[in-house]
Amino acid sequence: MKKGEKMSEEQKAVISKANTGRKFSDEFKKNMSDRMKKQTPWNKGKSKYTHERDKYFAYYGITFEQYNELLRNQNNCCKICNTNERNLKEVLHVDHDHETNKVRGLLCRKCNLGIGHLKDNLGLLTRAVKYLEDHKRENKKKVIVFGIQDYSQLAHHYLTTDSDYEVAAFVVSKDYKDKDEFCGLPVITLQQLDANYSRETFNVFAPMSPKSMNENRQKVYEVLRMMGYKFINYTSSRATVLTEDIGENNFILENNVIQPFVKIGNNNVFWSGNHIGHHSEIMDNNTFTSHVVLSGHCRVSDNCFFGVNSTIRDGLKIARYSLISQGANVLKDTEEAGVYIGNPAKKLEGKHSFEVI
Repeated sequence: MKKGEKMSEEQKAVISKANTGRKFSDEFKKNMSDRMKKQTPWNKGKSKYTHERDKYFAYYGITFEQYNELLRNQNNCCKICNTNERNLKEVLHVDHDHETNKVRGLLCRKCNLGIGHLKDNLGLLTRAVKYLEDHKRENKKKVIVFGIQDYSQLAHHYLTTDSDYEVAAFVVSKDYKDKDEFCGLPVITLQQLDANYSRETFNVFAPMSPKSMNENRQKVYEVLRMMGYKFINYTSSRATVLTEDIGENNFILENNVIQPFVKIGNNNVFWSGNHIGHHSEIMDNNTFTSHVVLSGHCRVSDNCFFGVNSTIRDGLKIARYSLISQGANVLKDTEEAGVYIGNPAKKLEGKHSFEVI
């Protein structure tokens, strides 16, 4: 730092918040607050503070500039928990290998202490992970998934790897039971469900394809509901959902963005990467494939289908059983059971949506 040059905000944050312990003198720590307020240049008068700052980083074999470069490379976040430094009371700590002294990265205080208490021992860390997983597994809620096709297999994957639910079995209609096991779990019929899996202990989930404009999924949903079972929702941890006004039996996959003040009914599927605009209302039994843009203040009625990359202008009303084809750009309200294609989207005359899906 040049003579007379003031400290940058970044330098002030690092030094003022760093947990330096015995490596800084008591005088250094006592006067640091006043020096920060006065923005005293580091090399003016009391250059020993610069010396002690550099001594701290030299202990780890790096310079102050190298610390800042590590910080930038980690996007100012802890390497383990990914917490941004601005949300911490202290700056990120230098973590190093105690055998080789090589700097591994920058960690928040809690993560740094955590691996330190476990002695950087991979065996202990692995056992700790297993301990937590076993406890979580014991406390997972049990769910029965309807179907033994692709949607059910995907539901099993997402629920197993990204939820607090444990899939206990798969259930199908009697006429469709052609195997006794699926994904390593038992396959039962609806008739066996009531006798073997109580409503008090088990919930259900029915994420099915949009066949017959979602009516097949609607019928299964209604049957299970009449049997008295409660439904779950699956919402990916990698989705951005900013509304709590969501019904049941909704399947919301990764990278969906659902903005504030959106209302979502029951039994809907949102495949990956859709945008649902603010103040929109989506009723029941709809399917959004991928990368659909539903602009704000729209109202989607029951049993609609939206193809990949379709776009709906703000404020529109999408009528029941509307089929919006791939890449369609809808600029006007739709008519019931209409099929819409093109940019701008036009209704396909003489074609009913049930004839397509």
